[in-house]
Amino acid sequence: MTIEPEPSTNADVDEQFQFALIKVREEFHVLTAGNPDMNIKEAIELREYIRKRTDLEKADVDLSPEQKAWKILFHSMNKELSEKFGNKEKEKIDSALLEMAKLDLISENVNQLLLLGRQIEELLLHQHAYFDVHFDDNSAYRMNDEKMVAEMLAESTPKSKRIDIAKDILQIVDKYKQIIIKPLFEDQDKIH
Repeated sequence: MTIEPEPSTNADVDEQFQFALIKVREEFHVLTAGNPDMNIKEAIELREYIRKRTDLEKADVDLSPEQKAWKILFHSMNKELSEKFGNKEKEKIDSALLEMAKLDLISENVNQLLLLGRQIEELLLHQHAYFDVHFDDNSAYRMNDEKMVAEMLAESTPKSKRIDIAKDILQIVDKYKQIIIKPLFEDQDKIH
């Protein structure tokens, strides 16, 4: 099977497109290795390779010069496949390829959902760890905080020492907010 992009007859075609067309033809010749008689499997695989390099839904003016050249090659190859294997056989193949493309898209979406699920699970584990620290009565933070508060409120503690302890408690609370509370809320926002 010999398939060549049809040369353009439009005199307005810009130089970039001509360069892209030459590049695409060269790549096509490398892919086919000069094999003029591809079987249907090889032809379909080659057509799929070509399809992935263009956007068949877009108008030519919305394509890059290289995408446009691949699109021309794709349509030329479709014409050749119809002539060689018949329209009915080509339609069956196209239908099967469309179903395969849908399955690939579903598979890709499922993989993205699995990745998202793993990320959410990780964030929930982080939250769980932060909650454990926050509500653990025996955590170093709580024990230190309770000790300092008790010392600050003791009647035997001088006023100046109470002020110093209160400042220390506020510094610890600020660190706690940065280390525990802020990440907890950040994870919450990421989950939602």
